[in-house]
Amino acid sequence: METYIPQILHTYIKTTMISHKSIAIKFIFLVCLCFEYKSFLVSGRCLEREREALMRFKNGLIDAHDTLSSWRAQPDCCDWEGVVCSNATTAHVVALLLNNSTLGGEIVSALLDLTRLSRLDLSYNRFNGTRIPGFLGSMKRLQHLNLSMASLAGGIPPELGNLTHLRTLDLSNDLLEDDTSYLNTLNGPIPNIFAGLNLLELLDLSGNMLQGEIPKSLGNMSHLQVLNLHNNDLQGHIHQTFVNFPSLQNLDLGYNQLSGPLPRLGGLFRLRKVYFAYNKFSGPVPVTLGQLPNLEVVDLCFNSLQGTISQSDHFIKLHKLKVLDFSFNTNITMQISDDWSPPFQLDIINLGGCKLGPIFPKWIRNQTDLSWLDLSSSGIADEVPQWLWNLFPPLPKNSTLSPSPSPSPHHKSYRYLNLSHNQISGAIPDLSHYQIDIIDVSSNSISGPIPLFQPYTYIFQLSQNIFTGSIKSMCSYSHLSLAILDISINRLAGELPDCWDEMSSLQALNLANNSFSGEIPRSLGSLDSLVALHLRDNRLSGELPFELKNCRNLRLVDVGENELTGRIPAWIGASYSYLINLSLRSNGFHGSIPVEICNLTRIQVLDVSRNNLSGKIPECFSNFTTLVEKTNESTNILHIAIKIPYDLQSSDAIVITEDIEYSLVQWKGRESEYRKNLALLKLIDLSSNRLTGGIPQSFSTMKELISLNLSRNNLTGDIIPDIAGMEMLECLDLATNRLSGKIPMGMAQLHYLDVLDLSGNNLTGKIPTSTQLQSFAASVYGRNDGLCGPPLGPCPGEGPTTATVARGEDVEEGDEGVWRLSLMQGFGISLGFGFIVGFWGVVGALLVKESWRYAYFNLLDDVGNWFLVTIALFGSKLRRSAFRGDQILHVN
Repeated sequence: METYIPQILHTYIKTTMISHKSIAIKFIFLVCLCFEYKSFLVSGRCLEREREALMRFKNGLIDAHDTLSSWRAQPDCCDWEGVVCSNATTAHVVALLLNNSTLGGEIVSALLDLTRLSRLDLSYNRFNGTRIPGFLGSMKRLQHLNLSMASLAGGIPPELGNLTHLRTLDLSNDLLEDDTSYLNTLNGPIPNIFAGLNLLELLDLSGNMLQGEIPKSLGNMSHLQVLNLHNNDLQGHIHQTFVNFPSLQNLDLGYNQLSGPLPRLGGLFRLRKVYFAYNKFSGPVPVTLGQLPNLEVVDLCFNSLQGTISQSDHFIKLHKLKVLDFSFNTNITMQISDDWSPPFQLDIINLGGCKLGPIFPKWIRNQTDLSWLDLSSSGIADEVPQWLWNLFPPLPKNSTLSPSPSPSPHHKSYRYLNLSHNQISGAIPDLSHYQIDIIDVSSNSISGPIPLFQPYTYIFQLSQNIFTGSIKSMCSYSHLSLAILDISINRLAGELPDCWDEMSSLQALNLANNSFSGEIPRSLGSLDSLVALHLRDNRLSGELPFELKNCRNLRLVDVGENELTGRIPAWIGASYSYLINLSLRSNGFHGSIPVEICNLTRIQVLDVSRNNLSGKIPECFSNFTTLVEKTNESTNILHIAIKIPYDLQSSDAIVITEDIEYSLVQWKGRESEYRKNLALLKLIDLSSNRLTGGIPQSFSTMKELISLNLSRNNLTGDIIPDIAGMEMLECLDLATNRLSGKIPMGMAQLHYLDVLDLSGNNLTGKIPTSTQLQSFAASVYGRNDGLCGPPLGPCPGEGPTTATVARGEDVEEGDEGVWRLSLMQGFGISLGFGFIVGFWGVVGALLVKESWRYAYFNLLDDVGNWFLVTIALFGSKLRRSAFRGDQILHVN
């Protein structure tokens, strides 16, 4: 192309009929043009100054994965990764799209030299707490700014209010629980900068830690279509002017601390989706909600809304409604007639926690396209209707006949049914031909046998009902997708089937509180995904099968309250490295506690009480890391997440988190059933066995232990002198052993001690003095003939103690047996006598002497009138001062 330049110049000179001077001037101009053209050839379409600006921007970044390698290899910046230029004539950089590029470092001001930049996308990168730079507000041509999921922190810079051409602003994050993500999220108030951003169509600030009230200036954006402030810490009421968005389609204020009444949305006729969930809104649901003809989603769950929802006021124009969620607004009453035919066909009905009952709501039977139905805790006390099951689509006829079915092509999306925590009665039919992926009918009064269910079910929860019979029918089909099976607290009986290998995805199995008998089936050992195994309170016998050692992901094992025998297997310690809760209580295990048990470094609850164990307690309990030192592990360690696909033809899925915490422990002197926060409990219970030897010194290292029960054994020796090391101890039971020696002084330093029992031992000496130890009843120290001091009797050579006399115990004085009154008793009697004399001395005189009575009440009237006049004058003076201040401000 360089050889063509002289020809252009020659043609230009030849055809120009002007003076020599003009020719000279234009010749110089063309020479300069040639040099500029040669420069263009060197750099391609990219302008040199913008290329240099991009390189300076890159130098501020950390590109650990060499994502921007093309920025070195290609001379033309328009060919670089993420760089978009305009047409070939101008070649300005108009867009920088570096999303999901694993970049870090700093966003530097070199971007200001990209004067035509209209789109900047740095989302899904790792800037690790870097602040959003204020200079971005000087990039006046920006129309689209996306800094979402980029680990940016700090406040939103007010300079962004200068971007008057901005159409989309996405500063969203993903604030997760039990995570350090809060360190890389935006915080502070939402700045009042939106008055000039009236072209904005999308504003997404979700998933941050923004605080304060929603600024009123947000109400001025007439073009806004999407407003997402989900999952922040916003407070205060919503101003009515805030919802003057004529173009608004999606409004998400969920997961904040917003309060007051819901805003009236009557004028937002384009609105399609409304999310106000998980706030503190109160008052009635506005009837204007029923006037929005394009509304598809209404999610008001987990607020404090109240009042009556009626068919004529709240649903009259909602022909397009697909999602209805008023759940857990416990003061909402659904007042809908049985013969009502809704104008919509819902996909999701979530009314759990609302007042629907006692009759099963019949209007639901007209909803033929449901995927989610939640009527839990809604006060229904009715028999389950047969039409309910017809709301869910049938499976193909041949899909349930195969013992190992393949996914059905008709199995389009997951289906959810929750009727739990009602008083629903009746029986459940055969569900093997209905597509219901998640079923929860727990805590009702449903009877009959356990129903068959379809092979693609993920969660099957029928606990706390009155189901009867055996569960062998569950072997009729393979349930390879089943993740949670909970049929606990029923009246089921018979032997457990041996087909658990056909449920290979099981993560939680709960068969507790039934009457199952026989041995634990060996096929349970094939469940290598199992996290929680509950077999408590049945009549299971035999030994723990060796195959269970293959369930290496177990975190909770509860086989207590059965008739199991044999030794505690040593493989428990070798195989269950993730185990947190182990309960073998109330069985017939014998032999010693295997030393391998100390390999359970994550154990938090170890309960082997009420067995026939003998021998010494292992000296290695200091290996229990979570009991020895504070750990940063999540408190949600006994929850599981289940991924359920929306559609077998796509990768989209929903993740459902289920609570699997459930155990019975001896806590503070009585049996307690824990279903929540079991991970916070740290307990060792070895009571009611035949253990011998002393208390291991290693126990003193367990400073995170909350409860220790070694009672009803044959332990000897002293209480460990370093017991003060167990600084978090709240419960200590060493009763009915053969412990001797003195109570160590360190026990007085257990400041959290709330339950103590040292009775039935051979302890001697004086009880150490402390606030806790003297506050316990004398029975705590009973049957230790050598103990003395408060709250027991005085030690030899000491006088009677105040605590002894205060508890009403007898103290002999010589041989006369004379009773003494303690100081407190004397004070109490004096107080009572003084009250009687003082009260009747005044009141009696007023009753007897009429003139004194009149004078007394006149004095009260005068004092009261003086107070009223004084308060009135003071208030008037304040109002005058405030009025004068307003006048001064007005004049100024």
